[in-house]
Amino acid sequence: MISIIDCGMGNLGSVKNMLKHIGVQSEIISTSLEVEQAEKIILPGVGNWDNGVRKLNESGLLDALNKRVLIDKVPVLKLLQK
Repeated sequence: MISIIDCGMGNLGSVKNMLKHIGVQSEIISTSLEVEQAEKIILPGVGNWDNGVRKLNESGLLDALNKRVLIDKVPVLKLLQK
């Protein structure tokens, strides 16, 4: 299962549909608890990383995401859409 983080940026539906098309199960998540339970993470965005980090911080997801990726070594893929 791949967790797609919803922080108010990016086209989550397109990412989820792409994964479904290639036969990969995914879910859209938006809480720190869900991030803490994620096995693999996709972080969609729109190319403005400063704004993305600000939104993650405002949503309370940044600390949980940092722990999962930097400490727990959960794989993360950052997708930029232009």
